[in-house]
Amino acid sequence: MQQAMEGNFAPLRALLAEKQIPGGEAYIALAESGYAEYKAGQDAKTQAVQQIVLNAAGDEQAWNEVLDWARANAEEHERAAVNYAFDQGGILAEAMAQYLVGAYRAQPGVSTPQQGSPATSTAAARPAATDAGPLSPKDFAAKSRELRHKLGPDFESSPEYARVVQRRNAWRG
Repeated sequence: MQQAMEGNFAPLRALLAEKQIPGGEAYIALAESGYAEYKAGQDAKTQAVQQIVLNAAGDEQAWNEVLDWARANAEEHERAAVNYAFDQGGILAEAMAQYLVGAYRAQPGVSTPQQGSPATSTAAARPAATDAGPLSPKDFAAKSRELRHKLGPDFESSPEYARVVQRRNAWRG
């Protein structure tokens, strides 16, 4: 059973066949389908958290430096809290990533990387976004689907979704 929880259903399939349980293959197919959905959700959540930490740190090398510092300086109960935050994902993971990056960069001798170079001409500026008005129910559904596709299952905890909800609440149609 433990192997089935890790995606290996062969021992369970053999056990059900050995005991000649009617419908055993159907149970296995259902379990495999459920596991595949669970695994896909966990993979999406992991990717979302990875994107959150990379956004907080700037790049993978900077995040690895933060992790090395945190491993060397965190106490056991702090590690448990950090792991819990990243396991939860969403805004909790984002807040923890921001906290760790800020604490690391506040250490003596650590420099904060420059965030790009300043614009030297107004031609480099982007035009203002045109999608700032109220959203109809149909447009809100489309934007929500777009964000779910872009950000994964925890899209509702993103700042982008909060802006879309705010625009939807402004609709008077």
